[in-house]
Amino acid sequence: MEKQRCDNCDRQFQPAKSWQRFCTPKCRDAWHYEQWKLAQADVGQVNGHGAVSGTAIVEAIKSRVAPVIAENGLRRRAL
Repeated sequence: MEKQRCDNCDRQFQPAKSWQRFCTPKCRDAWHYEQWKLAQADVGQVNGHGAVSGTAIVEAIKSRVAPVIAENGLRRRAL
């Protein structure tokens, strides 16, 4: 097999398998983690919760109401 470039770090390496795309397991895991983060951003979610804008947080603080995600029937609570 001929050398190829890693999909994550673009370093040249000699693959052990014909289907190998990454030079190390660390590069493979880093690439998959970045893909996961991009997929979460596309959906507008971070760690399984809806994304909250910084402006919404500031407005909630000014109004003295803690920003609680209204998922699973939770409500906002007073500070």
